[in-house]
Amino acid sequence: MAYDALYPDFSWSHSRDRALAECARSYYWRYYGSHRGWHPDAPQTAQLAYALKQLTTFPMIVGNVVHACARDCAYAIRHGTPRPSFDVMMAQASEALNRALIGSHHRGMFLRDPKRMPMLRDAWYSGRADSAGLAAAVA
Repeated sequence: MAYDALYPDFSWSHSRDRALAECARSYYWRYYGSHRGWHPDAPQTAQLAYALKQLTTFPMIVGNVVHACARDCAYAIRHGTPRPSFDVMMAQASEALNRALIGSHHRGMFLRDPKRMPMLRDAWYSGRADSAGLAAAVA
């Protein structure tokens, strides 16, 4: 049985200490206010805080895709199977970027399932999704 407390247990680290020193309100929402925001019966504020933690940027998407491709290559080498081709890796990157751009037009879907429906941070705050920041991310 999984332990699902109202708030997570207290935890300390240097990065948490810096976050608390920088802004106590931000710290609260990052670690406590968003807790259980993935549950459908969680308070609206927790759901929104959790969703906002899932916002992404083009550089983050590119970094995640590069990491996934490196993981797939390492796995293939360890198991003696062919590595994914450059075309396959580029297709994965293109699909992830397109998915984020398209997903950023669907605010309601993002709020319902923020882990599966990507939303660009710029699109959330500006109200429109465009590929303006893409060039810097892939340069």
